[in-house]
Amino acid sequence: MLPTRPARSITVVLGLAMAVALAACGTTADPAPATTPVATDDGAPTGEDRTIFELAVGDCFLSDDEPGDVANVRVVDCEQPHLYEVFALLEHDAGADEPFPGEDELQDFADACRDDFEEYVGTGYESSRWYITTFTPSEDTWAGGDREVICAIGNEDDSEWTGSAEGSEE
Repeated sequence: MLPTRPARSITVVLGLAMAVALAACGTTADPAPATTPVATDDGAPTGEDRTIFELAVGDCFLSDDEPGDVANVRVVDCEQPHLYEVFALLEHDAGADEPFPGEDELQDFADACRDDFEEYVGTGYESSRWYITTFTPSEDTWAGGDREVICAIGNEDDSEWTGSAEGSEE
């Protein structure tokens, strides 16, 4: 039996002032600012700058945020270099008034990403070349109503890649 391959977790961050404002308004943590098309002449990937809250299954993206904490991303065509590809979105069933469960519990919940991996990629996680990275709510985004875990595929060394993992059977 092969040892279990680990998945990595990255915390979704949002400025405390915005999280408090969202909570005070009774709004979920989906600030949904307008997306900004980005076209560069310096060879950087062309795409849209978005918040982490605006990602959808199939989106390929890069992030300039500090490793371990992500709030903003650049969504690019999967044929351009990118770090991650979203393969599932999981909604935690905690109620709006429930306290932050802690990082360990959220990571346990995020382990359910493995359930969607094989359907998206076409092979089981344990035998795949891809690695799962999960983006989980922070205590601040949780207070603003964020309950979503983003399940993404990437390389083990976090290097950029091109193409899509969907149906790759790798």
